[in-house]
Amino acid sequence: MYKVLKKEDWKISEWSGGITNEIFIYPFSSNYASRNFKGRISIATTNTEDKSLFTSLPNVDRFISKLDGKMKLSHQKKYDLTVEKYEIERFKGDWETFSYGKYKDFNLMLKGIRGDLYFRDNQNKSCKLHLEKDSNVVWVFIVEGEITINEVKLVAEDFYYTDENILNISEGNGKIFYGFMKEWD
Repeated sequence: MYKVLKKEDWKISEWSGGITNEIFIYPFSSNYASRNFKGRISIATTNTEDKSLFTSLPNVDRFISKLDGKMKLSHQKKYDLTVEKYEIERFKGDWETFSYGKYKDFNLMLKGIRGDLYFRDNQNKSCKLHLEKDSNVVWVFIVEGEITINEVKLVAEDFYYTDENILNISEGNGKIFYGFMKEWD
């Protein structure tokens, strides 16, 4: 079983500092506003360089990676960092976190489930990506380029998800984020 979501399937919402495009939410019947999700993948674009406070999300593990622009994060009483393109920052959703800069980012949120976020720059290399066995969701987001995964040709901004834990990359040049979501045993 697999499915491909296109950009026109994304759910768009505006907030005080910009726009968020929700690409995927798990379980499928959940919604972000009710905070009843276990996994959420989105892309956000800030519209100002001003300091912006991240929404507090207790019990949520957050993963964020810069796609474009200038992005600095300040985790209060912990550390500050400038996020480089495709670098993945992992932090707790209840940390008091501020961002600075005008940027576009890729986000993964996990609440009460296991999972992870990875990045790969595939240059016409065939390979197999082995993710956690018995995952509820294994997914790939095509950042740029074209790539074939499990015999499905994907292009930039396609989101592919499956319940298979092995991703066979057979051809293509593309930058991808990929990962998994798995309920605790």
